[in-house]
Amino acid sequence: MQYSVGGVPLCVPLILEKHDISLVDYLEESESAELMSRKIKDDERYGLGKAIGDKAGPLFAKWYVYSFGLAKRQDKGWQNLSFELPFDSNAGRVLWRTGFLLDWASLNEYKRWDVVQKGKGKGGLDYIRVTNIRAKKSDKASRDDSVFRAYISVCREYLHTKKRGPKTVEIQQIPNALLLDTDYGIGELDDGLVYIGTSFCLNHQTPKCSECPIKGSCEGYKREPDLIQGYRT
Repeated sequence: MQYSVGGVPLCVPLILEKHDISLVDYLEESESAELMSRKIKDDERYGLGKAIGDKAGPLFAKWYVYSFGLAKRQDKGWQNLSFELPFDSNAGRVLWRTGFLLDWASLNEYKRWDVVQKGKGKGGLDYIRVTNIRAKKSDKASRDDSVFRAYISVCREYLHTKKRGPKTVEIQQIPNALLLDTDYGIGELDDGLVYIGTSFCLNHQTPKCSECPIKGSCEGYKREPDLIQGYRT
Protein backbone atom coordinates (compact mmCIF):
# COMPACT_ATOMS: atom_id res chain seq x y z
CA MET A 1 0.00 0.00 0.00
CA GLN A 2 1.28 3.48 -0.85
CA TYR A 3 0.85 6.55 1.38
CA SER A 4 0.99 10.18 0.32
CA VAL A 5 3.26 12.54 2.28
CA GLY A 6 0.24 14.86 2.39
CA GLY A 7 -1.16 12.72 5.20
CA VAL A 8 1.96 12.95 7.35
CA PRO A 9 1.14 16.31 9.00
CA LEU A 10 -2.28 14.95 10.03
CA CYS A 11 -0.60 12.04 11.82
CA VAL A 12 1.58 14.19 14.07
CA PRO A 13 -1.18 15.31 16.50
CA LEU A 14 -2.33 11.69 16.78
CA ILE A 15 1.17 10.45 17.55
CA LEU A 16 1.69 13.20 20.12
CA GLU A 17 -1.66 12.39 21.74
CA LYS A 18 -0.69 8.73 21.92
CA HIS A 19 2.44 9.78 23.78
CA ASP A 20 0.43 12.06 26.12
CA ILE A 21 1.92 15.23 24.64
CA SER A 22 -0.23 18.25 23.83
CA LEU A 23 0.36 19.61 20.32
CA VAL A 24 0.50 23.18 21.66
CA ASP A 25 2.94 22.20 24.40
CA TYR A 26 5.09 20.41 21.82
CA LEU A 27 5.15 23.45 19.53
CA GLU A 28 5.66 26.07 22.22
CA GLU A 29 8.41 24.33 24.17
CA SER A 30 10.77 25.90 21.63
CA GLU A 31 12.35 29.21 22.62
CA SER A 32 10.96 30.96 19.54
CA ALA A 33 8.52 30.52 16.70
CA GLU A 34 11.48 30.29 14.32
CA LEU A 35 13.02 27.41 16.25
CA MET A 36 9.59 25.78 16.33
CA SER A 37 9.35 26.09 12.54
CA ARG A 38 12.65 24.23 12.20
CA LYS A 39 11.69 21.64 14.76
CA ILE A 40 8.49 20.60 12.98
CA LYS A 41 10.65 19.69 9.98
CA ASP A 42 13.80 18.30 11.60
CA ASP A 43 12.72 16.76 14.92
CA GLU A 44 14.03 13.17 14.93
CA ARG A 45 10.89 11.66 16.42
CA TYR A 46 7.99 13.89 15.35
CA GLY A 47 9.46 15.95 12.50
CA LEU A 48 7.76 16.07 9.11
CA GLY A 49 10.99 15.81 7.12
CA LYS A 50 10.45 16.03 3.37
CA ALA A 51 6.69 16.36 3.85
CA ILE A 52 7.26 20.07 4.54
CA GLY A 53 9.36 22.44 2.45
CA ASP A 54 11.93 25.01 3.55
CA LYS A 55 9.54 27.95 3.22
CA ALA A 56 6.57 26.11 4.75
CA GLY A 57 8.07 26.14 8.24
CA PRO A 58 8.31 29.94 8.53
CA LEU A 59 4.90 30.21 6.85
CA PHE A 60 3.41 27.96 9.53
CA ALA A 61 5.08 30.11 12.19
CA LYS A 62 3.53 33.19 10.59
CA TRP A 63 0.08 31.61 10.61
CA TYR A 64 0.46 30.36 14.17
CA VAL A 65 1.74 33.60 15.68
CA TYR A 66 0.42 36.37 13.45
CA SER A 67 -2.36 35.33 11.07
CA PHE A 68 -4.48 33.29 13.51
CA GLY A 69 -2.99 34.34 16.86
CA LEU A 70 -2.86 30.78 18.21
CA ALA A 71 0.23 31.12 20.41
CA LYS A 72 -0.37 30.96 24.14
CA ARG A 73 3.11 32.26 24.87
CA GLN A 74 3.46 36.03 24.64
CA ASP A 75 7.18 36.47 25.32
CA LYS A 76 9.34 38.01 22.59
CA GLY A 77 10.21 34.60 21.20
CA TRP A 78 6.57 34.26 20.18
CA GLN A 79 5.86 37.73 18.86
CA ASN A 80 5.85 39.11 15.31
CA LEU A 81 9.63 39.31 14.88
CA SER A 82 10.23 35.78 16.17
CA PHE A 83 10.16 33.99 12.78
CA GLU A 84 11.80 34.51 9.43
CA LEU A 85 10.10 35.81 6.31
CA PRO A 86 8.69 32.76 4.46
CA PHE A 87 10.43 33.87 1.23
CA ASP A 88 7.97 32.48 -1.28
CA SER A 89 8.42 33.35 -4.95
CA ASN A 90 6.17 36.44 -4.75
CA ALA A 91 8.05 37.97 -1.82
CA GLY A 92 11.39 37.08 -3.38
CA ARG A 93 10.44 38.62 -6.73
CA VAL A 94 9.42 41.91 -5.12
CA LEU A 95 12.56 42.04 -2.97
CA TRP A 96 14.72 41.34 -6.02
CA ARG A 97 13.06 43.80 -8.40
CA THR A 98 12.98 46.63 -5.88
CA GLY A 99 16.72 46.16 -5.34
CA PHE A 100 16.38 45.23 -1.66
CA LEU A 101 18.36 42.00 -1.97
CA LEU A 102 21.11 43.69 -3.95
CA ASP A 103 21.47 46.23 -1.15
CA TRP A 104 22.96 43.45 0.99
CA ALA A 105 24.99 41.29 -1.41
CA SER A 106 26.34 41.52 -4.95
CA LEU A 107 24.96 39.89 -8.05
CA ASN A 108 28.08 37.72 -8.23
CA GLU A 109 27.47 36.49 -4.70
CA TYR A 110 23.87 35.56 -5.51
CA LYS A 111 25.12 33.67 -8.57
CA ARG A 112 27.74 31.86 -6.52
CA TRP A 113 25.10 30.89 -3.96
CA ASP A 114 22.84 29.56 -6.75
CA VAL A 115 20.16 32.09 -5.83
CA VAL A 116 20.47 33.46 -9.38
CA GLN A 117 20.49 30.56 -11.84
CA LYS A 118 21.45 31.71 -15.32
CA GLY A 119 19.02 30.79 -18.09
CA LYS A 120 16.85 28.52 -15.93
CA GLY A 121 13.81 30.81 -15.74
CA LYS A 122 10.83 31.03 -18.07
CA GLY A 123 11.81 32.05 -21.60
CA GLY A 124 15.48 31.38 -20.91
CA LEU A 125 15.74 34.25 -18.44
CA ASP A 126 17.67 34.01 -15.19
CA TYR A 127 15.84 32.22 -12.38
CA ILE A 128 15.71 33.49 -8.79
CA ARG A 129 15.60 30.54 -6.38
CA VAL A 130 14.57 32.45 -3.29
CA THR A 131 14.94 29.67 -0.72
CA ASN A 132 18.68 29.47 -1.43
CA ILE A 133 19.10 32.84 0.29
CA ARG A 134 18.74 31.22 3.70
CA ALA A 135 21.90 31.14 5.82
CA LYS A 136 23.83 33.36 3.37
CA LYS A 137 25.84 36.12 5.02
CA SER A 138 25.87 39.85 4.23
CA ASP A 139 29.24 41.53 4.81
CA LYS A 140 27.66 44.91 4.13
CA ALA A 141 25.01 44.46 6.83
CA SER A 142 27.65 43.20 9.24
CA ARG A 143 29.59 46.46 8.77
CA ASP A 144 26.51 48.65 9.27
CA ASP A 145 26.53 49.43 12.99
CA SER A 146 22.83 50.22 13.33
CA VAL A 147 21.73 47.14 11.39
CA PHE A 148 24.18 44.91 13.23
CA ARG A 149 23.08 46.15 16.67
CA ALA A 150 19.43 45.55 15.79
CA TYR A 151 20.34 42.14 14.39
CA ILE A 152 22.01 41.12 17.64
CA SER A 153 18.90 42.13 19.57
CA VAL A 154 16.61 40.24 17.20
CA CYS A 155 18.71 37.07 17.34
CA ARG A 156 18.99 37.11 21.13
CA GLU A 157 15.52 38.26 22.12
CA TYR A 158 13.18 37.14 19.33
CA LEU A 159 14.61 34.45 17.03
CA HIS A 160 16.90 32.76 19.57
CA THR A 161 18.88 31.42 16.62
CA LYS A 162 22.33 32.34 17.96
CA LYS A 163 23.42 30.89 21.29
CA ARG A 164 26.43 33.15 21.12
CA GLY A 165 26.46 36.68 19.79
CA PRO A 166 26.31 36.68 15.98
CA LYS A 167 29.42 37.80 14.12
CA THR A 168 27.82 38.13 10.69
CA VAL A 169 24.31 38.93 9.48
CA GLU A 170 22.20 36.36 7.65
CA ILE A 171 20.35 37.99 4.77
CA GLN A 172 17.00 36.32 5.40
CA GLN A 173 16.93 37.81 8.91
CA ILE A 174 17.70 41.39 7.87
CA PRO A 175 13.97 42.26 7.61
CA ASN A 176 13.58 41.33 11.29
CA ALA A 177 16.40 43.69 12.22
CA LEU A 178 15.03 46.55 10.11
CA LEU A 179 11.57 46.17 11.65
CA LEU A 180 12.84 46.25 15.24
CA ASP A 181 11.35 49.18 17.18
CA THR A 182 8.71 49.84 14.51
CA ASP A 183 4.97 49.21 14.61
CA TYR A 184 5.30 46.34 12.12
CA GLY A 185 6.47 42.75 12.11
CA ILE A 186 7.25 39.97 9.67
CA GLY A 187 3.58 39.10 9.29
CA GLU A 188 2.64 42.53 7.99
CA LEU A 189 5.70 42.64 5.74
CA ASP A 190 4.96 39.25 4.22
CA ASP A 191 1.30 40.14 3.65
CA GLY A 192 2.39 43.30 1.87
CA LEU A 193 4.98 41.55 -0.29
CA VAL A 194 2.51 38.83 -1.31
CA TYR A 195 -0.12 41.46 -2.13
CA ILE A 196 2.35 43.41 -4.29
CA GLY A 197 3.65 40.24 -5.92
CA THR A 198 0.23 38.86 -6.83
CA SER A 199 -1.45 42.14 -7.77
CA PHE A 200 1.24 44.26 -9.45
CA CYS A 201 4.74 42.72 -9.53
CA LEU A 202 3.65 39.82 -11.72
CA ASN A 203 6.02 37.12 -12.91
CA HIS A 204 6.09 38.10 -16.60
CA GLN A 205 7.31 40.78 -19.00
CA THR A 206 4.51 43.28 -18.36
CA PRO A 207 3.87 43.68 -14.62
CA LYS A 208 1.64 46.55 -13.52
CA CYS A 209 4.51 48.79 -12.44
CA SER A 210 2.75 52.09 -13.10
CA GLU A 211 -0.06 51.07 -10.73
CA CYS A 212 2.18 49.64 -8.01
CA PRO A 213 1.98 51.49 -4.66
CA ILE A 214 5.73 51.07 -4.03
CA LYS A 215 6.94 52.10 -7.50
CA GLY A 216 8.65 55.16 -6.01
CA SER A 217 10.92 52.86 -4.00
CA CYS A 218 11.52 50.31 -6.73
CA GLU A 219 15.00 50.24 -8.27
CA GLY A 220 13.73 48.17 -11.20
CA TYR A 221 11.03 50.69 -12.06
CA LYS A 222 13.09 53.82 -11.56
CA ARG A 223 16.61 52.97 -12.74
CA GLU A 224 17.33 49.28 -13.50
CA PRO A 225 14.61 47.78 -15.74
CA ASP A 226 16.69 44.61 -16.19
CA LEU A 227 15.82 43.69 -12.60
CA ILE A 228 12.28 43.28 -13.91
CA GLN A 229 12.85 42.13 -17.48
CA GLY A 230 15.81 39.80 -16.95
CA TYR A 231 14.63 37.53 -14.13
CA ARG A 232 11.81 35.18 -13.17
CA THR A 233 10.90 33.38 -9.97
